[in-house]
Amino acid sequence: MDAYALNKINDHMLANTVIGIAAGLVSDIEVDSYRISKQKIRSEVEGDFLGQAQRLLDENLKDAAAMVIGAVLEDALRQLCRKHGLPEGDGIEAMNEPLRKAGVYGLPQRQQ
Repeated sequence: MDAYALNKINDHMLANTVIGIAAGLVSDIEVDSYRISKQKIRSEVEGDFLGQAQRLLDENLKDAAAMVIGAVLEDALRQLCRKHGLPEGDGIEAMNEPLRKAGVYGLPQRQQ
């Protein structure tokens, strides 16, 4: 095999390597962008629910506001359980204590 043919093979291998690296980077960026987009959407939805709860409080609909706030809190605790590999319980207290015991937060936050 002559030098020209070896250079062509090396160029081809280099191009395939660069294409593979680029494809991996694009994939990583897409996955990270998806994660960031998902977090942003979740945050916006939670903000909307808390805004709705505030409007309910302004209208003296305390029970309805408490239900909305409780749902947002329960979802946030469920996300923390998933993040830390803890079992998701039914209700706030069922998730609150395992999160405290795992050191995710301390007693003052648990009591709040």
